[in-house]
Amino acid sequence: MTWTNNNERTVRWFPGVKLLVLVSFLFCIFSDGKASISLHKANIDLSNNAIIDIYQDDHGYMWIGTYDGLNLFNGRNTYVYRFEPDNKYTLCSNIINKISDGGPGYLWISTSMGLNRFSLRDRKVTESYPEYPECVLIATDSLENTLVISQKNFISCHTARTGAFQDIYTQGINPETTKILFTDRQGGFYLLSSDGALKQLVPDYSRLPLTIQIRENKIHDGQISQAFYEEGIIYYLDTDNKLYQYSIDKNRKEYLFDLSGWIEKYGNIARIASFQSKLYLVFRNGLLLEPAFPEEAFDLNIGVFSMFKDKKQNILWIGTDGQGVRMLYDKYERFDGLSLENLPFVMRNPVRSVYTDEDKTLWFGTKGDGFIRIKDYDSYGKEQIPADKIDRYTMADGLSNNRVYCFYRSQYHPLVWIGTDGPGLSYYSYEDEKVHTLPSKIDTRIRYVHSVCEINDSTLWMATTGDGLIEVILEQDKSGLAVKYLQSYLLEKDGKICNEFYSMYYDGKSTLYLGSRGGYGMARFDLTTRQYDFMSMNNSGNQAIGDVLSLYYSSDSTIYLGASSGMTRMKCDQSGTCEVWQYDRSDGISNDMIHGILEDQDGCIWLSTNKGLTKYNPHNSFFHNYGSQELMVTEFSDDAYWKCPYTGRLFFGGIDGLIWIDPQNDRLESYSPDLHFFELKMGGETVSLYDYTETNPVPVTIPPDVSTFSISFVATDYIHGDNYEYSYLLQNYNTNWTELQKNNEISFTKLPYGNYTLKVRYKNDVYDSNAREYLLPLKVLPPWYRGTWAIVIYIFLLFAFLGLLAYWINRRIAEKQQQVARKIHEEQKEKLYEAKLNFFANITHELCTPLTLINGVGDYIHSYAENTSDNKLKRYIRILRDNVMSLNELIQEILDFRKIEEAGLNYFSIKHISVSDIIRRQYESFTPIAEQNGIKFTLSLPDQLYWNTDPTGLKKILVNLVSNAFKYADEAGDISISAVAENESLIIRVYNSGKGISETDLKTIFDRYRILGDLDGNNYTQTTSRNGLGLFICHSIVQSLQGSIDVRSEEGKYAEFIVRLPYLEADEEETEQEKEEQDSPLVSIPTDEGTEVPEVVSPDNKPCILVVDDNKDIVWLIKESLSPTYNIEEAYSVEEALRFMEQQTPALIITDIMMPEIDGLELVSRVKSDKFTRHIPLIVASARISERDQAEGLDLGADAYLTKPFSSVVLRSVVNRLMTSKKELKDYYYSPESAYEQSGGQLVHQEDKEFMDAVTTIIRENLDKENLRPELIAEKLGMNTRSLYRRFMKISPLTPIEFIKDYRFTYAAQLLVTTNLNVQEIIYKVGISSKSYFYREFAAKYNQTPKEYRNKG
Repeated sequence: MTWTNNNERTVRWFPGVKLLVLVSFLFCIFSDGKASISLHKANIDLSNNAIIDIYQDDHGYMWIGTYDGLNLFNGRNTYVYRFEPDNKYTLCSNIINKISDGGPGYLWISTSMGLNRFSLRDRKVTESYPEYPECVLIATDSLENTLVISQKNFISCHTARTGAFQDIYTQGINPETTKILFTDRQGGFYLLSSDGALKQLVPDYSRLPLTIQIRENKIHDGQISQAFYEEGIIYYLDTDNKLYQYSIDKNRKEYLFDLSGWIEKYGNIARIASFQSKLYLVFRNGLLLEPAFPEEAFDLNIGVFSMFKDKKQNILWIGTDGQGVRMLYDKYERFDGLSLENLPFVMRNPVRSVYTDEDKTLWFGTKGDGFIRIKDYDSYGKEQIPADKIDRYTMADGLSNNRVYCFYRSQYHPLVWIGTDGPGLSYYSYEDEKVHTLPSKIDTRIRYVHSVCEINDSTLWMATTGDGLIEVILEQDKSGLAVKYLQSYLLEKDGKICNEFYSMYYDGKSTLYLGSRGGYGMARFDLTTRQYDFMSMNNSGNQAIGDVLSLYYSSDSTIYLGASSGMTRMKCDQSGTCEVWQYDRSDGISNDMIHGILEDQDGCIWLSTNKGLTKYNPHNSFFHNYGSQELMVTEFSDDAYWKCPYTGRLFFGGIDGLIWIDPQNDRLESYSPDLHFFELKMGGETVSLYDYTETNPVPVTIPPDVSTFSISFVATDYIHGDNYEYSYLLQNYNTNWTELQKNNEISFTKLPYGNYTLKVRYKNDVYDSNAREYLLPLKVLPPWYRGTWAIVIYIFLLFAFLGLLAYWINRRIAEKQQQVARKIHEEQKEKLYEAKLNFFANITHELCTPLTLINGVGDYIHSYAENTSDNKLKRYIRILRDNVMSLNELIQEILDFRKIEEAGLNYFSIKHISVSDIIRRQYESFTPIAEQNGIKFTLSLPDQLYWNTDPTGLKKILVNLVSNAFKYADEAGDISISAVAENESLIIRVYNSGKGISETDLKTIFDRYRILGDLDGNNYTQTTSRNGLGLFICHSIVQSLQGSIDVRSEEGKYAEFIVRLPYLEADEEETEQEKEEQDSPLVSIPTDEGTEVPEVVSPDNKPCILVVDDNKDIVWLIKESLSPTYNIEEAYSVEEALRFMEQQTPALIITDIMMPEIDGLELVSRVKSDKFTRHIPLIVASARISERDQAEGLDLGADAYLTKPFSSVVLRSVVNRLMTSKKELKDYYYSPESAYEQSGGQLVHQEDKEFMDAVTTIIRENLDKENLRPELIAEKLGMNTRSLYRRFMKISPLTPIEFIKDYRFTYAAQLLVTTNLNVQEIIYKVGISSKSYFYREFAAKYNQTPKEYRNKG
């Protein structure tokens, strides 16, 4: 399709117009303003300096294609992407031919080896097409559809839907004849061919395979050699080297220039771009031309590949062939200055003072090179200053010292005062244009002057470093000015002299403000009263803030103090109350060594530091720093600051020159780019933040295992970006903004998990008080155990736990209720049981007393029967004694049961006994009952059956089981006892016929709560059985003997108890006779043989024994037993016994315990606590027979404890033994032998033992002393050494020296085995100084070394 004819317009440049434009251009260049368009080298660290193509993405980042990789430059940092083997996400080649738009978020990178689709978000290659190498004809619309022309008769189409290229056959399309392929503003595809035809390409995406419709418009009749497209305009060059432009929207062609001469000299056009309403052409051989001003063409002297117009700033980017990137832009110079290198002579000392006068003459003093005067100082730029414009003054020219610290223009004399190190005060006279030093009429020296102030025509005040504050009175004579009077003032603070001042300010009235060095701060000096005070600076925590280097009084009456550690701002009201603010690096100052302070016309404060200049806005407390990117001097000096009263310029001097700030140049930048978050670094991973937008604020997620991460950002400004300063605030973590200054990256370490918002802002001056904040949501994920799912699980587990806890509590409550009910039941049952048991226990105690009497009378009858031949009497006596023993055994059984309840049977005496004899004796004791009731009572056991067990326990088992059998045996029934040893067990069976035991009773047959529960008798045997009591005791004894007891029964027929006892290890071997004696339940009855009985004397000489018992029969029985040998006194109560003892002291006391009112234990206590009666032996005879009762009586002092019923024979034996012991003890104390004691294996007299104990004590107390000798012992014993030796010879075979030596080594041996001390420490403790002596003597005594002795010990 052919469009309508074009309207062609030819632009002709007439000489008058050219002249007018040229004059205007030159006027702009040479005008007084500093801003001008110029070419600058971009400071970019590229992978290669041959720049083939340049492109800018939507964020303003520059993509630079080189001969060695793709470079991304964001204004602060450069990132390089190159071909990487074995990486599918890499470029096809490092030679980048073209960079073009690839749709939202993508670029097309054409290389020498293929075409790549590059993701801006991930910053990596996502698709590679090596079949399209060196492709430069690429165009993409806003829908991500791309057309590529790289093959003849084909157009390749890539769509986002297919994600691949499709080659579409198109006749007549050839990459050699196609000069340009592009998309217009509406997204339509166009190409311009060499024949002058503009073709619109309309792809049909509705079906596959794709097709393309072509619409053609002839815009030029001749052949076209080059074409370029920019913003709806096609610039093309025909073969006649004539340049045209064609507007697509207006469908209009215009002729521009004839470039034949330029092309012939500089080659083809590399690129064309419109910039600042001007058209710029760059030629391949390095010519930058603005055709409207051909005279101003700039030759780069190097080849050029590309040129690109910045989309956001007024910058024209030019890619050179080997010298990197050039930038064409309009940049004004805010700072101007003068370098010492620009002087026609060498000066190496820093600038220490600055001054300007009304003649535009710049004065600056140095630290060692005198001072310089430069006329028209701002006229030379950065060129060398002509020598005729400079005047230099040194000591050779009349200067007092080459170190110049200050200038002060006199208000009363045509001169400038000059402060130096002296001696003397110099001045420059405008009258003779020479330097002079004031003469003095007094003997004084003016030195180290850093500041001068003129009060009137004859009074000067000077601040010095060393001489304090100096007042100088001048006088005028014929020869000129001279020093008439001088007074020095040394200020004092906190007892310390303050004599160093760098800065001084006079308020024009009567006060001097002095900046003091050394941390003292600022002083106010009253010129009228000569009084001073130091103003409070709140610097107690930082003395360096009071080390004042500079002082300035601003237009709003604010005092600024520059110190070696920050700046202080002080505002005082009329009452003298001052507000103080202090600032340091944490507030945004790049360096806190403040050398100078000045105020500009906008009220902002400028600070000179060790690292550049800092601008401060007191209205918003913003700081902004300027460094090496803007300043030719960055390290400044003390005293070197000055504000020109004529131009308003601010001057600051430094180590290699000085700079000044012109208030006309200090204007605010109009360009404010958006800040973009660039990337996130965590661990070894880097995540791009390219696609983050505040309209879709998806939080940036930080995994829980990342402890440190950093976020970078940038406000892309390629002209002033290095001057941008950043600050940030992390919302939900802190509340104060943190100044980053020039740093554009933040690092976070161990940030708690949670949601945050990172706020970042930037400024390029101090006026952005309402700077925009850029937000980045952050989400630090919790560890897995604190994550959402973990919390859900925790909640679930919590509810489950609470449910289980509630269930458990309810169950515990129910169990508790049941337990309480059971406990109440058990307590009631226990109380009933205790009541029964206590009743019978008390009964048994009451039975013991009559049983004792029966037993005693039985003994007398037995003695009588033994002397007669009446066998029937002997049998009756035997039956009587056996039943007494049975009754006693019953009592013991009840008491044993009580013991089991209280402490358990945990002790038995295992002996080798004849089981046959014990069983036969029990059999015989029950035979009369069996005969009387017609019961068949049989016994089956071997003749000789011996076993290791407890005889008493075995007998109790038999008695209980046989008694139980007789209770339940029926009339004329059967009872049998059998015993046999089988399988290492003694098996005893007790069988009885009768009613048997029910299954219900079998379960509780040995239950202790059945005790006393069934006392019904057997009508045939007339016996009762203690089934609960006896069987429980029986069961407990069997278990204690490690055996078992079983019951077999058939109700109504029989019951059989089977006892199995193991063979235990015997405690000792005893004779059969001894075993027989053990069968007796009474206390062992020793025979009277071998017992020494006091010799029988006349009745008047018999020892007196006091018997105390409330039972008269017991008293009578004891009296009958003992009266043949002793006088027996009777007492039936404790009170009666005590009354008797007040009249007469008995030789022995026998007492019962249970008596009315006062018991026998009280009597024992009183007797043994009285020193006059404690020697009396005392015997307790009581029915309280428990071990605890016996222990209580013996603990109170009883010498013997007899339990009822007791034997008269035992009683006599015990009494005789106690009386004999008492007599022997008395005889011993009255004998000479009592004065001797055993000591050390020898019998030593008591007096000698006390002497040796005293000697041993002295040796022990002085053992570690070397002066431990016999003389020391004799001195402490109060005797002479000779007497000590004589005493030793009588007692010990050792001399005193030998005794000391033996004690030392004995104690050393003890320490070796009882402590961890080393040998050297032991030698020190036993007082020996020679180690070799110790080892030798120790080996001689113990036949081994100390180490061997310790190891054996």
